[in-house]
Amino acid sequence: MTTAKPPLPRPTAAASSPVPVSRRALILVLLLSGLGGMFVGIVFPLVALALELKGESGAVIGLNSTFGSLGILTMGVLTPRLLARFGTVPALIGASLLTTLTLLGYLLSDALPWWFVLRYVQALGMGLIWVGTESWLNSLAPDHRRGTVMGAYSMIFSGGLTLGPVIIAGLGGVGPQTFLVVAALPLLWLPMIWSLRRVPTPAEAHPAEGAAPITIKGAPGLFLFAAAAGMIEVACITLMPVFSLRNGLPEDLALVGLTAFSAGALVMQLPLGRIADRLAPDVMMLLTLAGTLVPAALLPWAVGQGTGALFPVLFLLGGFGFGLYTIGLTVMGKRYQGSALLAANARFMIVYEAAAVAGPAIGGLGLDHAPRFGLPAFLVVVIVLVMAVVAGRGLTRWRNPDPSP
Repeated sequence: MTTAKPPLPRPTAAASSPVPVSRRALILVLLLSGLGGMFVGIVFPLVALALELKGESGAVIGLNSTFGSLGILTMGVLTPRLLARFGTVPALIGASLLTTLTLLGYLLSDALPWWFVLRYVQALGMGLIWVGTESWLNSLAPDHRRGTVMGAYSMIFSGGLTLGPVIIAGLGGVGPQTFLVVAALPLLWLPMIWSLRRVPTPAEAHPAEGAAPITIKGAPGLFLFAAAAGMIEVACITLMPVFSLRNGLPEDLALVGLTAFSAGALVMQLPLGRIADRLAPDVMMLLTLAGTLVPAALLPWAVGQGTGALFPVLFLLGGFGFGLYTIGLTVMGKRYQGSALLAANARFMIVYEAAAVAGPAIGGLGLDHAPRFGLPAFLVVVIVLVMAVVAGRGLTRWRNPDPSP
């Protein structure tokens, strides 16, 4: 594959489209991602806290969260078909209205089965927004700046997640007024979605491409990368405070440790994206995995040395661990275009979400059996296995330029 400038990959349609349209669309979709992250950061803890105040058990709250994951997995399968049938902008508007209606639905009844139905339906809308905006942004990003764009996306989304709990507190905690205000949030981004109606979607940008089906088996390195991202990110967010507590840290410092992890996830995405624009995809994937492996392996030592060692290790683990998703999106955008990118993004999300459900369960078993070494050992095993596959695929690609991703 040749280019006008050898250091840069072949530009996508986004790169060759009119610059003002591309920049405006990128800014709007990035802003949408921040609002979407904030929405997720509000809704997830809001529903969980509401169930807690209703007196439900931890098992019920966890099961309700699982229904949300099932809804996202379902939409991962349906999103490419829905966007192809109805169009990206109408589908995103419909999904936004659906999320608003479900939030209002929580105020209609305290019946527990009703809340489970709402959680599932709500996740359907959120899942479509997730895949639709993410794949759209990836298709608009110029190929030589794709890593920077996706790094900015991950940084803004992470920042939105961080703001969510703060907004709940600012609205007075859990109550009808909070549900009403949050239900109005999707309505605020509807004008932004409508203003993008003339911007090419992934399928429109490369309508002739992507006819071949995208299978997980056909791209093991990329989709195992997605699995590692889901397992590591969610297992750490869920279990790291418990890991710290069981290894002698007081509760307040355990929570500060989680803040250090989140700070790394926020701060390091843009630098990783910039580096990804300068390195080959396989090299960047291995670099990000190695960057995650080192702090994961250091956790048993760091937790015994106190917060001076533990917090920097958690910062790096958050940065590189969250970076797995950022780099996965970047590599996916370089290897797929058009409707193939949309299909790959949907499957990437399915694998990520399924791994996010399994990761805390497996990591929790390790934590129970070996409080200091169980969780880090789980993280290390996952990373090493994925590194082996990615390295093998990279070697195959070096020998044969045209294998599957």
